[in-house]
Amino acid sequence: MTIKDTYVPDGKWKFNKEVTEVFPDMISRSIPGYSNMRDCVVMVANKVLSQGEKHSHLLDLGCSRGDTIYEVLDSLAPEIQVNCIGVDSSGDMILKAETLFEGWDNVNFVCNDITDIDITPGKFKVITSVLTAQFVALDVRQNLFEHIHSGLSHDGVFIVVEKVLGETPLSQGLLVDIYHTFKKDKGYTDEQIEEKRKSLQGVLVPLRASENESMLKDAGFTNVQRFWQCLNFAGWIAFK
Repeated sequence: MTIKDTYVPDGKWKFNKEVTEVFPDMISRSIPGYSNMRDCVVMVANKVLSQGEKHSHLLDLGCSRGDTIYEVLDSLAPEIQVNCIGVDSSGDMILKAETLFEGWDNVNFVCNDITDIDITPGKFKVITSVLTAQFVALDVRQNLFEHIHSGLSHDGVFIVVEKVLGETPLSQGLLVDIYHTFKKDKGYTDEQIEEKRKSLQGVLVPLRASENESMLKDAGFTNVQRFWQCLNFAGWIAFK
């Protein structure tokens, strides 16, 4: 049963036990077009993993409760074998993910900061980062993207979804106004919206869509294709 999100943060944002419990409801009511975005991520990952060799590897950075891995594996034909690793810095999220995959021998989880893990060069056919890199400090985000590029196989892709800023102050102001209206329509109060906004300041640091694309290209990706956008959230396929 999905637990309704009534969480009001106290201080800086953390993916603690309270957030973990209400996370499915929170994320679905906080991301415009969330269901469609997840469907698109799964479709892209499925298509890439289904091509070429029948055995490959997937790495999910910021795996939270393991839902992306679960949905991707569930979408694949039985003959497609994929070993998966999920990484998240929240121990509470990892516990939920391990419970979801109890008894699976092809899925493992690591509780660690995604900027402080070793990614085996050339190993992964798909690396996903869904609403995660935006929480990585800007001074190390470029290095993270370069690390991810190195970790992909020659035919691998990086699927990344991020909150984005408007390209101009005018468009940013419009997007923020629409976004707050969206959250009110989903049942959040003005107090909840404001407290979450303050809690996330300096923790979630979004960039303009064009800046994300430049960082990916500077990391070595040869082709960066935006495959999804809804208001102030966007997703890309970055080809090695």
